Amino acid sequence: TFIDEYPDQLLWFDWGADDYAGTTFYNAPDGRCQFIAWMNNWAYAELIPTSVWRGATTIPRELRLVNTEAGVRLAQFPVDALNQLRTPLGKWEHFTLGETLSLDEQVRDLEVEFELRDAQVFGVELFATKVGGVQLTYDVNAQQLVLHRPSGDIRNFNPAVSAPLVAVDGRIRLRILVDRSSIEVFAHDGLLTMTSQVFPEVDAAHVRLFALDGTVHVLSLCAYQIQRIWNA
Repeated sequence: TFIDEYPDQLLWFDWGADDYAGTTFYNAPDGRCQFIAWMNNWAYAELIPTSVWRGATTIPRELRLVNTEAGVRLAQFPVDALNQLRTPLGKWEHFTLGETLSLDEQVRDLEVEFELRDAQVFGVELFATKVGGVQLTYDVNAQQLVLHRPSGDIRNFNPAVSAPLVAVDGRIRLRILVDRSSIEVFAHDGLLTMTSQVFPEVDAAHVRLFALDGTVHVLSLCAYQIQRIWNA
């Protein structure tokens, strides 16, 4: 029997623009609930600048229920098996970010924990170029996580998606998975997710951390490459 204890409260499964038609798998090992979705949106699915296919699938995720101060919540996070494909590129701890920190390697998996200081906006720029890239920002006053993605000429392609995110003990913890045309964000151990397609400039790969009008403290920053699983 399923009893809805929050009949007047609507909770979003994913705050991004491109998490659709998710599928879970029955009888997974250890009773785990695993999930894969189509990473696309029917508002522009036939207009995106790709071939031979349209869209992609999300990283396989594990779903779990978590007790929080607000009640039971659904969390999702990349399956542990993904860690077997990761190659460390670097790890940095306890430094203050006042302007910009650049990572020139091709980062595909980024884990970062910020501690609030006086900067009102801070975040990560992905696919960075001289004219800008895709930005994931946190607005301290609004308590909003915002993904800014260039829309180009794609009709109905929302250039920004946002989600409410409250700092925990003055900290914001993110894991960001990046592929050639996608970003999957997991905040606070998967209690908030944001899945979106992006179409950056060809070969744009740099990653930058930044803070605006002040500083933010970075407790930890871990960057990884992810090995290919295709022969082609």
